[in-house]
Amino acid sequence: MNNRFFYRIALVCVSLLFVSCGKKIVLDDYGCYIDFDEARETAIKKDQNMLVLVTMEGEDLTSSDFIQTVLKNQAFETKVMSEYTVIHFDFSQNSYANTVPHGKVSKAETKRAERLAELMQRNTQVATLLDVRYTPSMYILTQDGFFIAEVMLPSELTGINDFVSLLEGYKSRMEKINQLVDKAYEGKGTERIYAIDELYETTDEVHRVLLTSLIKEIPSLDKNNETGLLSKYLLSIAESQAIEYYSAGDAVSAVKCYTELVKSKFLKPEHVQQAYYMAAYLMASSGATDVDLILTYLSESIKAYPQGENVPNIQEVYDYLLHSSELQNDSDTAVSENAPLSIAE
Repeated sequence: MNNRFFYRIALVCVSLLFVSCGKKIVLDDYGCYIDFDEARETAIKKDQNMLVLVTMEGEDLTSSDFIQTVLKNQAFETKVMSEYTVIHFDFSQNSYANTVPHGKVSKAETKRAERLAELMQRNTQVATLLDVRYTPSMYILTQDGFFIAEVMLPSELTGINDFVSLLEGYKSRMEKINQLVDKAYEGKGTERIYAIDELYETTDEVHRVLLTSLIKEIPSLDKNNETGLLSKYLLSIAESQAIEYYSAGDAVSAVKCYTELVKSKFLKPEHVQQAYYMAAYLMASSGATDVDLILTYLSESIKAYPQGENVPNIQEVYDYLLHSSELQNDSDTAVSENAPLSIAE
């Protein structure tokens, strides 16, 4: 539970990532977008899926081969860019060098370097959202930025046609996800909720953060929990809100997201357990000194769902903190008893 939260903290606030800055910039040397927000706007206008390419040109041999074989191919525009809105994140040292003005440069060149630096930071955040672990990496997203698939590159691509054929292999997945997205937006009542839930369950856990905008609509669509799904999504929403607070340095409000959540009559025992555990974990991780309150939250977590598979781990954390607290109290007492007496005037 805690590992997932802090992974998502590293992603920063998703809502901030997908708000366009309104500062346009040219495409890269291969005609690909380098601004995710701008690409997303274009994808919506063209009704296209997005294809995200992540490379390290000149430093990663496979990336360099891919760029030479595919991106530099004259047919890339007609065979790939006609079907997808293509975004290219290149994290090579050369790209980073372009974010810093060198020598005497004009104001325009300085502004361009600053804009590239801003984009590099934002693109790094998006790459983290996509769980990029190596280069080259490629991902297909819906026009809304929802995850469809990671494109698994073969050991060797002989040309642009091989790459086009590779993408064709993901067509059925693209159709399935986009149909679910359509239902999630266009359905009514519980039909829409079930569509969002199916989309959520079809998406890898690490990429579900991209669905936050849809998930936040569920409480208003299912006020009386007719679907029985409200508990799961109330917890997910609380986690998203806690991330926003915690990443802004407000650990108190982050903890409160969970302690307020447990008051909901729709929350299932296993989700109450997770909420109390996360409240305790965030307190401890933020350096809170109220050990008794942390222990109380851990205790409530165990009581909420004693048969849960996480109970042994939670109990272990509880016992460790209790023992540490007792040792600290004994140490403080010993120091107090052996402290030199003050000299009375």
